[in-house]
Amino acid sequence: NLREMEDLKSILCRLARLAVTHLADSSDDVVCVAAQLLREMVRSLGRSYLAAVDLSVIVDLSKTMSALWPALQRAQSFSSSIPDLVGLLAEILDCKPEFCRDLAETQSLDDIFSLLCGFLDSDYESVQFSALKSMACLSGFLERLCGAGSKVDLVLATCDVIMKRLFLLPMNRSSRLSSSTNEQLGETWRRLCGVLSKVMLSNGDGSFEVLERDLLLLFLNQLSSHANPDYYSLINVGCDLLVSFSESNSKFPSDCLLFIMASALQSPWTAQCEASCALFRSFAGCNNCPMQKFSVLVPKLISTVSDEPLCAQLAKRLGSNNPRFSDESVARLCNDAVQKACEKLNEQSFEST
Repeated sequence: NLREMEDLKSILCRLARLAVTHLADSSDDVVCVAAQLLREMVRSLGRSYLAAVDLSVIVDLSKTMSALWPALQRAQSFSSSIPDLVGLLAEILDCKPEFCRDLAETQSLDDIFSLLCGFLDSDYESVQFSALKSMACLSGFLERLCGAGSKVDLVLATCDVIMKRLFLLPMNRSSRLSSSTNEQLGETWRRLCGVLSKVMLSNGDGSFEVLERDLLLLFLNQLSSHANPDYYSLINVGCDLLVSFSESNSKFPSDCLLFIMASALQSPWTAQCEASCALFRSFAGCNNCPMQKFSVLVPKLISTVSDEPLCAQLAKRLGSNNPRFSDESVARLCNDAVQKACEKLNEQSFEST
C-alpha cells in the first residue's frame, strides 16, 4: 500500500546517503559494501518490480559521482573494492550519459582515460569489463567534442593512446578473454572508430593513416615475439579489430594498409606472414570490401601458398624448420585467404557487369 511504499522510499534514501558517505571510508571493506549497494540501486533503475519507486530521486547520482571518482583515485591495485567501484562507474555512465560530460568538466581527459587504462591491467576480468564499458560510454562525449574545432587534436591524442592500449589487451594476457569481455572490447573499439571517422570529416589530415600504420606494426611485432599458446585466437582477435578500424576509414583500403600487408607476406618471421594471410582473409570476408583494390596482393598471396615463402627458406638455412608453417591449420589459413579473395573478386566483377 501507499504507506509501505513511502517507508520503502525512506529506507532506500537513508541507505543511499550512507553508502555515498562511506565511499570515502578508510576501510576498504566498508568502501566495497557501499559501492555494491549503490551499484545495485543504480542497476535497479527501471526494473519492473521497482517501477513504483523512483530510484533516480532516491540515489543522488551527482553526489555519488563526486564521491566515486576520488575513491577510484585512492584505490590501490590490490584493493578488494576496485571491482565494485569500477562497476559502479560503468553503471552510472551507462545509465546517465550526461555524467560523462560532468566528469570531463571536473577532470582532464588524460586523467580519466589514464585511470581507466590502468584498470585494464587488473587481475580481475570484471574490472577490465567495467573499464571497457566506461570507455564506450565516454566515447560519446569524445564524439561531441569533435564539433569543437579547438578540441580535435585533444580527441585525436586521446584516441591514439586508448586504441593502442585496447589493441594490446588480448595480446598481453596469458589466457583468452571471456566472450562477454571480448564483446565489450569490440563494442568499445567500434565506438572509438566512429569517433575517429568523425574527426577525419572535420580535420581531413593523415592522422587516421598514422594510427592505422602504428596498429598494424604493433600487431605484426607482437605476434612475431609472442609465446602465447592461444596464438591463432590472438591472430583472429587482432584481425577483427584491424578490419573494424580500417573499414571506418573513408579512404579504405589505404596505401599504407596494402603496403604493410604486402611486406608482411615476405617477412622473415613466420608469424607476420601468417598474420597478413589471416588479415587478407578477414577483409575478403567483409560484405563491403572493395576487393579490386586488394587484387595487387593476390599474386603475392598465391606465391606464398605455392612456393616456399622467405620465412621458411630462412628457417631452413638456419637449420631449424619452423613447425608452425608446416602445420595443417596454417596451410588452410593461406588457402582460405586465396579462395575468399577469388570468390569476392568474381562476385564483384559479376555485379559490375
